[in-house]
Amino acid sequence: MRRVVATAAAALVALFSAQALAAAPVVTDISEPTEGAAPLNPEDVHMVAVFDDADGNDHVCSDWEIWTTEPAEPAWEAHCASGGEGVHIHLGDGEFVESPAGRVGLMHEMEYELRVRFLDSSDEWSEWATRVFTTRPPGPPGNEATTWTAREDYVVETFAEDLQLPVNIAMVPDPGPHAGDPFMYVTELYGTVKVITRDG
Repeated sequence: MRRVVATAAAALVALFSAQALAAAPVVTDISEPTEGAAPLNPEDVHMVAVFDDADGNDHVCSDWEIWTTEPAEPAWEAHCASGGEGVHIHLGDGEFVESPAGRVGLMHEMEYELRVRFLDSSDEWSEWATRVFTTRPPGPPGNEATTWTAREDYVVETFAEDLQLPVNIAMVPDPGPHAGDPFMYVTELYGTVKVITRDG
């Protein structure tokens, strides 16, 4: 009987010791936005964080938030994002909240704070890690998402509108002669492909 009691006591001590030594996961780095990054496009913010867990537990999901700094208020969130979005996420993968609800981008020329924390397979949360970043000023009229200027002797003309973060263009090899014939395909950042006709 004494051996059973001693064995049970030793098991309890080992259990409590293991719990005392258990380490919560940590955000070892926020690699995007980078520290001291140039002002970002307010509609295209990449967020990347590095997961680490000394216990060897698996990453389950992440809470991502973006807050304004003055006043300190939540603007965007993606709670318990898993898979690839747990460590690399974009604005289109979450939602705008509070007063910015319904927006598709952050405000221009604003300071924001990115907040991220990890949940591991032992149901432990990391501490919040933060990174302050700013957004750039609006571009020229008609294209406020980016800041750019045309080279000397070049004229900028709008050919197509209502595109959301276009990233690739593929021209139709032999477009038809009519105004409604497909002229090019445009891929948007989050996967939508739009057909632009000859008349724009």
